[in-house]
Amino acid sequence: MPFELCNAGTTFKRFQLKVFGPYIGKFIHVYLDGFAVYGDRRLHFCSVRAIFERFAHHECFLYPEKCKVSFEQRLISKKIQQILEIMNPLNVEIVLSLMGMTTYHNRFIPNLARASKPITSLTVKDVKFYRSLECAKALDYVKERLASDPIVLSLG
Repeated sequence: MPFELCNAGTTFKRFQLKVFGPYIGKFIHVYLDGFAVYGDRRLHFCSVRAIFERFAHHECFLYPEKCKVSFEQRLISKKIQQILEIMNPLNVEIVLSLMGMTTYHNRFIPNLARASKPITSLTVKDVKFYRSLECAKALDYVKERLASDPIVLSLG
C-alpha cells in the first residue's frame, strides 16, 4: 500500500475500488482493509490469478506476515436440500417460501434478483399463476448455483 494512504479509510476504500472495481460482486468482496475471493471450484484459481495480476498492475504488495489465507467450503445443508427437492412451485405460497429460502443464501448466487425474476413474477397480486419455461430455467439456475461448491478465499 502506498505510504500516503496509511490511516485514510475513505481514500483507501477508493483505492480498493479502483484496483478491484471490475471484479467486485463477480468474485471478490472488499471490506475495510481486506477482501475475500469466492467462486466455484472450476474458476476459483483463475479469479485468484486475476486478483494478483491487478495487484501487480497497480504496484501493490502483499506482506505474507500480514496476510491470512483461509479456505472455506460449504456442504449442502438441509435447507438447501429442501430447495433442491422442489420440482415446480404449485402455488404462490410455495414460491414465497422458495424465494425466502434462496434469499438467505444470496451471497452464493450471483445476480439472484435478476435470475429469479420469472419466479418472483408469479407472486404478483391479481395475476393468474402460470409457470412458464422461463420460470423452470430460473429455478434450475438457482438450484444449480446452490448445489455447486463455492470456494471462499480470504486475504486480509
